[in-house]
Amino acid sequence: MLAGDPRRVAALRAALHRLGDPDQALHLIHIAGTNGKGSTGAFLAQALANAGYHVGHFASPPLGDPRNQTQRDGMAIPAAAYVEVLTHCQTVLGVTGAAFTTFEWDVLVALQWFAQTHTDWVGA
Repeated sequence: MLAGDPRRVAALRAALHRLGDPDQALHLIHIAGTNGKGSTGAFLAQALANAGYHVGHFASPPLGDPRNQTQRDGMAIPAAAYVEVLTHCQTVLGVTGAAFTTFEWDVLVALQWFAQTHTDWVGA
């Protein structure tokens, strides 16, 4: 079972590196805690958008449609873009679905898509 294995962070770090370190092209804000993450993220996103930045948001777990987990400027990742980025990641990494959990694939796709779309700030 992949989930819960402490080596998963290292596996994701290695995968991101093979993808060209898309996370390094982003300003990331990690929003942690039990309560208030949604409102805090919305406040930060609006403030950054008002300042003229393109803002991404990655929410876990997703609310409603799973694509709402990954948003840029308030819009969910298009289905075609998700498939395109996932296929790109799997091709570059030389692996398929079983190599990572669904959540890990979602993280990889989100970070790659945010970098490809020149997203300035990402809240997660």
